[in-house]
Amino acid sequence: IVIGAFAIRWAFFWREALTRHVDGLWAGHVNIWGDWTVHLGIVSSFAYGTNFPPTHPRFDGHAFAYHYLSDLTAAAMVALGMDPAGALALHSYVGCVLVAVGLYAFARRMTRDRLAATLTLVLFILGGGRGWMATAAALDSSHDLVGTLSTLAWDRHVKGDLNMQFVNMFFGFMASQRAFLYGLPLAFAIVSTLLVAVRRADVRLFIIAGA
Repeated sequence: IVIGAFAIRWAFFWREALTRHVDGLWAGHVNIWGDWTVHLGIVSSFAYGTNFPPTHPRFDGHAFAYHYLSDLTAAAMVALGMDPAGALALHSYVGCVLVAVGLYAFARRMTRDRLAATLTLVLFILGGGRGWMATAAALDSSHDLVGTLSTLAWDRHVKGDLNMQFVNMFFGFMASQRAFLYGLPLAFAIVSTLLVAVRRADVRLFIIAGA
């Protein structure tokens, strides 16, 4: 149920990640605005510039050392007929769901408790400091649950006026820095395998995790 709720929320979020209006291309979040211009350029260089094996898409003749797997995957979706912005959004949506599934599976194996695994998932994705206190204070003063939550962004992690500078995992990393969408599920799969390997003393599982 919790993973499904996150999946529904992310469907709305990624649908508005990049949208075209009469005055240009709009980003649905400031971190997307800051990071995805780079990703759009990389995806376009792969899809339209036949830039593979990759050279630097901005500095001609220079090596490209950036971790480009997440952008290469989106570029493959463009080659199959998708729009670059849509490919980035769909790929990110799928990656977020995989992060949630991978984290829940790891936490369940570690704690052997379904409720603890669910709480781990919620705290990991929604956590990031005390920003929830600002939302709670706004709810207390407005006495309007639906109205307050619909007008206030749920990303209350950085509040300059309250000196809160803790970055939320989703907005700070999963949404903007797209390599996390590969790295986190792989990391959870590896540590889950290692956990089972230790409990079973199974050398084969250690080899699988290492590979």
